This record gives sequence, C-alpha cells and structure tokens, in this order.
Amino acid sequence: MDVTLEPHPTPTPPAPATADQGWETDSLERSIIRSLRRIIRAVGLYSRELLRRRNLTTSQLATLRQLGRSGALSAGDLARGIAVSQATITGIVDRLELRGLVTRTRSAEDRRRVVIELTDAGREVVASSPPPLHERFMLRLAELPEDERREIDRMLRRIVEMMEAEEVEAAPVLAAETSLSGSEDDARAESAEGAGAR
Repeated sequence: MDVTLEPHPTPTPPAPATADQGWETDSLERSIIRSLRRIIRAVGLYSRELLRRRNLTTSQLATLRQLGRSGALSAGDLARGIAVSQATITGIVDRLELRGLVTRTRSAEDRRRVVIELTDAGREVVASSPPPLHERFMLRLAELPEDERREIDRMLRRIVEMMEAEEVEAAPVLAAETSLSGSEDDARAESAEGAGAR
C-alpha cells in the first residue's frame, strides 16, 4: 500500500517577546523592582523637563504655587505650607528673589515681620507652568475608592520599611536628580540654598 507522507511542516519561529510579555514572565520580585524604576524615571523626566522649560526646581515651583494660593506669607508660614525647614525656604526664596519672581517686604501691620509675595513675573511663571507631578497624582488618587487608597498607602509604607528608609526626610514634592546646574538633585540644591549658596 502506497503511503504518501506529507512533508513535515517547518516550525514557525516564536515571535520575539514584547515588553509586556517580558513583564509577565519576570519573577514577581523583578516586576516590583521594574515598577519602582519606572516611577523613579517618571519623576526624573518631569523634574528635568521643568528645569529645561522654566529653569526651576520642583521645590521652587511648589514655593511659587503656595504663594499664588495664599498670597503674602512669612518665611515660617511658607516653610510650613510646603513642609520644609526654615533654612531650606530661606535658600529657595533667595534664589527666587534674585530672579525677580518674589519680593521680601516689611509687614504694614508689624514692621518686625517680613513677608514674601509673588511679583508680576512670579505670577506669570505660576500661570504658565505645569502643576507639580504630586498634585496631578493626588487628583488621580482621590478618584480611587478609600479601600484602594488605604491598600496603596499600606504597601508603600511597607516598601519604605523594607528599604530601611523610615528615617529619610520626605521632600515636599516628587523630585529627582535635577537642579539649577542639572547635575545635583533637589535635596542637594536645597541644602546649598539653606547654607546661603548662590
């Protein structure tokens, strides 16, 4: 009996893995680390773009926006408003004043009290600058159900604990490795500002 053998089909080579497929085949640990790296990179990209477009650090923009919301404030009130130290806010305001974005004046009610307020140029910068990354993120968080927000908070606190970062002081904004020179991060820039560096 004649038997006609069908030619054996050539196996189709597997399609190259996409980024999503690679993500799915990663271990959970690698997937978590990759997510953290993406968050860090997103913050860095925002900080560098703000520096490139406005020559501002994220903390300087937060300071301007706080003054835009509240009007004239003392240095102490301004520091509390964006959750930084008195020395840090002094350095930030020094730099903003040099650029003509804020002024320091004596309070009409109490001559011992110095108040900081936006100039017209400062108001223009606030109006034309994108909102800080953390403000946009908070708006999206607020849209989530409370139980989801609590779970996110719990897991992030756990990550902080696992990275032994409980004692690290949190910045008032989401900031990354960028500064007026483009080579230092906001924390180092603010430290220099607090020390009176120009």
